[in-house]
Amino acid sequence: FQAELCRSWRNADLPIDSVLVPDHAWKTRLTGTNGILSWGISTSAMSPTFMTYNHPADIDNRSQYSFDSTINLNPSTLSLNVLRSRDYLDNDEANPLAETSSGTVQYTYVCPDRPSLITSYTVHDLAYEQSDRVGQRIRKGSRTLTVGTSLVGTRWCVSPTCSIKKLDAQSVATDEDLDSTVMKITGRFTPDERLS
Repeated sequence: FQAELCRSWRNADLPIDSVLVPDHAWKTRLTGTNGILSWGISTSAMSPTFMTYNHPADIDNRSQYSFDSTINLNPSTLSLNVLRSRDYLDNDEANPLAETSSGTVQYTYVCPDRPSLITSYTVHDLAYEQSDRVGQRIRKGSRTLTVGTSLVGTRWCVSPTCSIKKLDAQSVATDEDLDSTVMKITGRFTPDERLS
């Protein structure tokens, strides 16, 4: 078990709507191993005034929760990672707060005499609210599905991936949806240590 408590000296506790908003942050992590299973749970939270320049308009804490686990099936492993966070969009305090949820399932097969195989499936959701020019609140969101595979040899590697992204920007007056698909193949060949 690990825990950490921080307090920034940039701001003092700020009274907002007669409520004293604290200026602190904390995070914890709990991990464990039992035979073939290893796991970890992490949490963190930052108060609205922690390490920010702007005066917060609302009492909105920033937080993050994650869970990761790995099952060792020897010679393969199966892992799961889940994350949910609430923080400024693009880590910029001038941006609105965004809610992010993501999950990844990954299978890895490693054998000394054969190429390694890594396959993963990821779902990533993002949502936030923003004001338009006439003052209406617009909720914008996106969902990205990514499937990737890597085949790794001693001197070569091939990694095809496919991502499908659905964008939603909805308000009372307008409805702007956009979907996109990205397919990518990357590779590496290293005949010797001087050339790749």
